[in-house]
Amino acid sequence: MTQPITKIWSSAIGTVESVAPDEISVLLDIDSPRSTSLNTGIPTPFPRINSFVLLPNESGAVVGIVVWLGIENSQYPKRRGFKDFGLIDLPFPLRKMVISPIGTLYLKAEQWILEHGVKSFPSVGDQVMIPSREQTIAVVSGQGEDSRVQIGTCPIAHNTPVSVDPDKMFGRHVAVLGNTGSGKSCTLAALVRSAVESAQGVLRTSKISEEEEKVRKVEESPNTRFIVLDPNGEYSKCFQDLGDGCRVFQVPPKTNNDATDFVLPSWMWNSSEWAAIAQAAPRAQRPLLQEALRNLRSGMQSALSLENRLLSRCKSLQAYLQRYAGRGACGFPENNNCGQQLSRFLEDITLYSQSLTDDVKSRVERLSSLVVHTLNSRKWTGREGFNDFGDRDLIQINESVDEVLDLLQPNVAVLINEDSPLPFNPELLAENLESIAMQEGGSATQFISTLTMRIRGLLSDTRMNGVINPTLSITLDEWLDQYIGSNDASNGPVAVIDLSLVPYEILHLVIAFFHA
Repeated sequence: MTQPITKIWSSAIGTVESVAPDEISVLLDIDSPRSTSLNTGIPTPFPRINSFVLLPNESGAVVGIVVWLGIENSQYPKRRGFKDFGLIDLPFPLRKMVISPIGTLYLKAEQWILEHGVKSFPSVGDQVMIPSREQTIAVVSGQGEDSRVQIGTCPIAHNTPVSVDPDKMFGRHVAVLGNTGSGKSCTLAALVRSAVESAQGVLRTSKISEEEEKVRKVEESPNTRFIVLDPNGEYSKCFQDLGDGCRVFQVPPKTNNDATDFVLPSWMWNSSEWAAIAQAAPRAQRPLLQEALRNLRSGMQSALSLENRLLSRCKSLQAYLQRYAGRGACGFPENNNCGQQLSRFLEDITLYSQSLTDDVKSRVERLSSLVVHTLNSRKWTGREGFNDFGDRDLIQINESVDEVLDLLQPNVAVLINEDSPLPFNPELLAENLESIAMQEGGSATQFISTLTMRIRGLLSDTRMNGVINPTLSITLDEWLDQYIGSNDASNGPVAVIDLSLVPYEILHLVIAFFHA
């Protein structure tokens, strides 16, 4: 009768040589299997890449997956009970392998259970074993609630069905990794299809004819959304048998007649994405680009109230005056630029004050009077230009602006910023940048020339125009409903975005946009 220890010992195939948190090096025995193992109750291929091994310890057995196999010429190993000491000492090819620990296998109620994580790592010299059929099945198959949806079978584990818990799998980051040609694309398609069909309640039953099968779906659609970003154009026809459950988007010329044109309007990009595409320099160009985007998004927003406009204008002036804090606007062209900025600010708030009432109107009028007095005291006589503005003059204006803001900020909604997803005409961006640079004066125009040239080139490129589509009339809600999915996934749980024809200059932006 075979004893348990004898049965376990017969499965040993090597010993541990070195241990690290991410890999364990194993020296295979001379008499260990070389192609097929017959000591596990069933013929098992060994050693093979991606096969499983066990390292017994006090908490069960550490499960490892083989990630490397090799041969090292060493001295012939001395074996107990064998008189090998008279042999000539020639290099002997010893087989070695490296395994990566993936979990701990333990026996509970006469059933093998896999627990993720390693509680106790093996030590040097510990035995390494080949798992039995039951142990291999326990490694790849889930237990209980973890095995609700079957996604396929595992060929290296006796074709055992592989089932997962979709709540756990899709509730966190998931990576499908593998060598070239190992089936990553098919695995991803199987994951999506299995989850959708299981949620839809698809039941397949055989009819009288073996060539056909009956498919029955429940009336309720799952509130799930899968967005497949397809850089290589592999999935455009993968989920078409799901019927209305799959939406396909392609860049013309389209290979799928049922596909819809893919567009990502440029007004939906935030300031960081505009800066990345236009290659805006962080210090000289990016602040001007952000200001231009704020102007365009605010100018195209018809619902911008008078209070919002006044608040935005006051904030803009404070940001401009901040550069002169502690030193004043001294020397040409700083003094002249500051005077022009204050003159334009005075024109705007004078226009706003005509429609204001109560305390806000009185404070804006006091601010206007202070700005008029400051400008008149610094303006040249008989010609255009301004003398230096002292720090005290600018501090008084800034304090008067704060008095206006104290009344506005508690009652005004959040300001529109450079990242607000509000429609605007991107063809006006370059022109707006040039206008801002001229207002800034100095060398700003030189810094902005290359940026405006790149933006104009981007918008005129016919390859990109179909994607960014500056003339498309679509709201943010309509775009989200079409590409991300409508409420309760009524237009289908799967969307395939075919990016194979998207220009490489904006491919990374499209991918980052959906990941955000």
